[in-house]
Amino acid sequence: MTGVAMGVGLLLGAGKAFSDRFWGRVDRSGECWVWRGVVNRKGRGVMSIAGPTVDGVRARTSMPAHRVAWILSRGRDPGAADVVQSCGNALCCRPKHLALRQ
Repeated sequence: MTGVAMGVGLLLGAGKAFSDRFWGRVDRSGECWVWRGVVNRKGRGVMSIAGPTVDGVRARTSMPAHRVAWILSRGRDPGAADVVQSCGNALCCRPKHLALRQ
């Protein structure tokens, strides 16, 4: 299982604690809901996701924050489609600003 596939599976089964932790890192005070967590070199928000422990080692993966927001808000996997911000703000996680691009 790839890191992204593992991450999506974990997100779809994630409980309220993960959702609260994620949305707690998003500033929802403006038109765009801005990610306030880790940002990569390209200026994109990134969320680290812990996976299962195998042989004493905890698997981890990371996923773009706006993709996590899309999955949490819609409850499904976008598959191979890219999740893009229609507003053009690279840190926006507001569900109504997120769309799929094939």
